[in-house]
Amino acid sequence: MKKKVLAALLSTAMVAALLSGCGGKADEPAAPAETEAPAETEAPAESEEPAESEAPAADAGSMSFEIVSKGLQHEYWQAVKQGVESKAAELGVTVNFVGPDSESNIDQQVQQLENALNATPTAIGLAALDTESVKGQLQTCLDKSIPVIGFDSGVPGAPEGSVLANCSTDNYAAGALAAEKVYEAVKGRIDGTVRIGVVAQDATSESVVNRGLGFIDKFAELAVADGHTATVVGNEK
Repeated sequence: MKKKVLAALLSTAMVAALLSGCGGKADEPAAPAETEAPAETEAPAESEEPAESEAPAADAGSMSFEIVSKGLQHEYWQAVKQGVESKAAELGVTVNFVGPDSESNIDQQVQQLENALNATPTAIGLAALDTESVKGQLQTCLDKSIPVIGFDSGVPGAPEGSVLANCSTDNYAAGALAAEKVYEAVKGRIDGTVRIGVVAQDATSESVVNRGLGFIDKFAELAVADGHTATVVGNEK
């Protein structure tokens, strides 16, 4: 979308340059009245094919985008929705932002992606709860040449070529950063056995799983480095 808008702006600039150039040439040969051939140099202005290059900008209103998020119940996703709709209004495009009732409702998200696919949009934005569950739909998008952009956790493991780009957080690193902050806050109070709890909203979302693993690995690493013994309960790590 951004490339098309940029192309429209550049095309408009080229049209303006072309028309101003033609105007200049038309004014120069005013002396010999019978040699009005230079006036014919305005022909390019008549053949205003370049003006058609403005179509992408004019067509922005006909562009529609389906955004399939991980849910709407959390304020984070409400903020994402608000940002999407604000930018859509700025660009003059149509968006349909949806998400399941909870981040554990994979079946509902799969159906929403199916609905988005059937709408044949300009492109689809997807934050997959479970990539394995949407591989079939992603392959169909690829077959139908519907661009898919991953966001939030992206769409790791998607069929090759089905996801054009990802805008996502390094969730493992984010979890590790959280562990560093927590360890810094409690390390001076460690005396005997200390239990640190990690509570997540689900155990299927790629982003949530990786944040949890990042936290566990980093916290254990820091504890062991300080001479403590770290035992993880409830996770294979």
